[in-house]
Amino acid sequence: MVTDEETGAEMATSAFGPLVVPVDMAKAKVTRLLVPGDELQFTFDLGDNWTHRCVVGDEKIDPIEVLGIRPDSPLPYWGRGEIPDQYGRGWADDDGESRAPIAPTQPHPMRLDAWPPPDKVPALDLDEVRRTIAAADATGFLTAVAGREVDDVLHDVAQGLAMALEQRRKDAEPIALSVINRLTWRGAADDRALADDLVARLRRGPRQSE
Repeated sequence: MVTDEETGAEMATSAFGPLVVPVDMAKAKVTRLLVPGDELQFTFDLGDNWTHRCVVGDEKIDPIEVLGIRPDSPLPYWGRGEIPDQYGRGWADDDGESRAPIAPTQPHPMRLDAWPPPDKVPALDLDEVRRTIAAADATGFLTAVAGREVDDVLHDVAQGLAMALEQRRKDAEPIALSVINRLTWRGAADDRALADDLVARLRRGPRQSE
């Protein structure tokens, strides 16, 4: 989730879906987050939910040749959809005479607020999560749970968060809030006590040395 710091912190507390670890868009670099062929969702204006499906090209382009400029930030160089097309095309191969292709029978997952789809969410390696907890490796732990579905292993994740809050409080706080919300919503045995423990750790504030 790449967005402004305030919005990212709010979205990261969601009780549903993969754990969101927000990235500040003022500091994000495309080459550090994406590789050729990656697909992402871009929402312009969260109020209107103007959603774009974006794909990172498989080949590098010369921006001067294709765009006529060298942009300072990520810039799309081809697309179609509701944004008016320069040549009035309604689909990728619209030549003005061909019949429009048959519309898909199912909307794209991005239009159903179901992004990323389950088959695109990387699997959580529980052994890795437990190894990082045993090693008190907060950085490794946060990496192991970022973007993963954790609802089946909330107690393991909560244990790791107790350690991560001590070492990397700012990065661990949004994940801790999300896990608290998930535990509260699920309400299974021991969930309330575990959620209360995480809340207490958050209220203690950072250590004096931080």
